[in-house]
Amino acid sequence: MTEKTSSRQAIVDAAAQLIRTRGVQGTSIAQLVATSGTSAGAIYHHFGSKERLVLEVGRTALVAPMAMMLQASVTLSPIDLLSAALVQVAGDERTPELLLQIWAGAKSDPDLYQLLQSEVAQVRLHMPHIAHASAQAGIAAAVRQPIGKVVVDANQ
Repeated sequence: MTEKTSSRQAIVDAAAQLIRTRGVQGTSIAQLVATSGTSAGAIYHHFGSKERLVLEVGRTALVAPMAMMLQASVTLSPIDLLSAALVQVAGDERTPELLLQIWAGAKSDPDLYQLLQSEVAQVRLHMPHIAHASAQAGIAAAVRQPIGKVVVDANQ
């Protein structure tokens, strides 16, 4: 990991910790500097604004569940995907609390709210692809019919 990457990660980790315990509005740049061991300049260099840093914290908290969803999207139904993502998020007791703090912060910060709405819109754009892939996987499974101990593939 490079110094630039470690500085960025230290900022994200510090922001997650502070947001989880103090909320978005209760987290200041000065606290981020002190907790991350970086500078205000580093925070603005990497993220441009506090709102964009908060958005990155939310993205980071969802990376594992979303990656899992995308990897499994061909074999799981959309409902199973959502269920699996929720299990992943709930698996880390800190993540739901962090995401709730971010969403609560967005309710009183119009810029953060707009950023979150934009992210949600991007996820919605991908949902038809996931549903289509799931439907195709279901069709492929239905085409393969077991007959006795032999599997017959109707596509052949």
